[in-house]
Amino acid sequence: MIWALFQAGATSVVAAAWNVDVRSASVLLARFYAELGRHDSAPVALRAAALGMRDERPIWQHPYHFAAFNAFGYWQ
Repeated sequence: MIWALFQAGATSVVAAAWNVDVRSASVLLARFYAELGRHDSAPVALRAAALGMRDERPIWQHPYHFAAFNAFGYWQ
């Protein structure tokens, strides 16, 4: 699926490898975009978002809520 986004012209993609909870995914991605302005790369911003999310609610400490997400492509 990711290759189709690159074929369509996307230069970077954040995607989940499996189904995740909608609430935790929305929190993670909101944090990711906030962190993206503070870090040089998307993988670093994604990691910072996941670590921050884990601290917010005990239920989100399980890797199910953040480990599915990966950053692909060219980030600037």
